[in-house]
Amino acid sequence: MLLCGLAVTALVVHMVIERSLRQRATSEPRGWASAVITALLAMFALAVYPERLIQHPADHLLTVVIGAILLFAPMRALLISIVPYGRDEALSRPRLRDEPRCNLLLRWGMVVGVGASIGMGAFIGEMSEGGGSVPLNRMPFVASAFVGLGLAGLLIAYAFLGTTLGIGFEA
Repeated sequence: MLLCGLAVTALVVHMVIERSLRQRATSEPRGWASAVITALLAMFALAVYPERLIQHPADHLLTVVIGAILLFAPMRALLISIVPYGRDEALSRPRLRDEPRCNLLLRWGMVVGVGASIGMGAFIGEMSEGGGSVPLNRMPFVASAFVGLGLAGLLIAYAFLGTTLGIGFEA
């Protein structure tokens, strides 16, 4: 029921934004074909992905990373199709004269820091639940898995969506 409510809310917000920006829309094609093809390919990859690959911990972690790629690749194509104005128009904004411009290394460094923090937060949350105790000699492996997955997920999301959302390389 909650998911249906969120879907309806997202659809209504999209319709309001689309209607308010319709006069600003360019005459360029939006690339719906590429978005649909990308989404269908991702769904096909999920459907045929072998389930036996999640039996071992390393394969299971790789499966999570592949899942993140299959999530964010179609999302980028869909975002480019849905946004009703050109990419350059979306990225242009007035800059203050003394506003510092972040370089590429600083941006990726911030993404790495936030991703590692998310992973560490998930690890601390999981360990504080008290559901099952992990032997002390396995604790570094479990912590690195949580931190690595948080980091990988955010790096993949930023790589696919950073420029499209205006927080990427050229913003």
